[in-house]
Amino acid sequence: MHFLTLAAVRIPEVDEGASGSETGWGMCGGFYTSFQDEVVSRVRDLMEPYSDITDNPEYLEFHDETEDIKYQYDNGVVDCIKLPQGKIIIDPSIFYGSRFAVCGGKVFEAGRGPLRQEKRTKRAKRIKALPGYPWKKLYPDFKAFADSWGHVDYYEEMDAYGCFENPEARWDWYSIGGSWPSLLLVKDICAEYYEDTKSHAYDGYDPKIPEGYICTSAARKKDIEWQAMRDWHRRDLARSYVKHRRFFLTGVNGSDTFGERMEDGICFGGKYLYHKGETFEEYAARKGFGANAYPIDANSLCGDKGWQSIDERNWRRPGSENVAEAWRKEVGGFLDSMADEDVLVILDCHM
Repeated sequence: MHFLTLAAVRIPEVDEGASGSETGWGMCGGFYTSFQDEVVSRVRDLMEPYSDITDNPEYLEFHDETEDIKYQYDNGVVDCIKLPQGKIIIDPSIFYGSRFAVCGGKVFEAGRGPLRQEKRTKRAKRIKALPGYPWKKLYPDFKAFADSWGHVDYYEEMDAYGCFENPEARWDWYSIGGSWPSLLLVKDICAEYYEDTKSHAYDGYDPKIPEGYICTSAARKKDIEWQAMRDWHRRDLARSYVKHRRFFLTGVNGSDTFGERMEDGICFGGKYLYHKGETFEEYAARKGFGANAYPIDANSLCGDKGWQSIDERNWRRPGSENVAEAWRKEVGGFLDSMADEDVLVILDCHM
């Protein structure tokens, strides 16, 4: 699942005009500027404690699975077949692929006859089905079972089977911008901003950027034009609102309007794009662009105070009944707490 994360990092002033300011090779073939290098580096350090793929021992804990494997060995069973010569095959679907199938306690050979169906052939009749065969009968001791079917490694220093994992893991992949490219606006005279490179999913995506501005996925808070963003997003929302309302009232769906016309609104993917009788202000507020000072929303936040997410409960205000509204306040508080020199970064995270 992809989710939008706002990250706040501190970056010293960078002299973009200094010799050698182009210091790093970009992921899409171009040079990073010093500011972009700093963004990449600081975000990497900020996100490392929450990585699901880190190999840094500082963030890893051993997860002991020995007891789980012992329980499976003592109590578990597996479907097997017994060949005519006496050899027992564990899970024939793995050993033979789809050649044999066990059904109703009998073995069938698959893909036989003109209809390529399962059939009780002579070969299949000579094979005995052993459904629910105990693991203890297959392996003489626990170690033999664990090494073959435990699916985890044995660590001698722990004297246990298990794995090292990050208990604070929140992502297994991320990119700057990604599925949310060009979300921030800065003036076109701004010297420090992250030069976006669109992902393949956004080939042909060409937002109508207000004249005199540049879209970016990372910039200092003082350089982000929040009011211009509000006006820009509200114009887009207004166009979207008009399209969905027209579709609901007339039943005529434009080529760029998606959703299903229901009795009480327009629905798409199980969520309502438009509610019957909804005003534009109500529509905008539901989309996260109501009275809040920042025209931006996110699933997660990452900064000096650690990781916060709407999917977690510890951030929610006591007595709050409206989770969406409480979360918008949390996002606003996160942005309020940023110093003007801090850099806000838009991240596309996956877990």
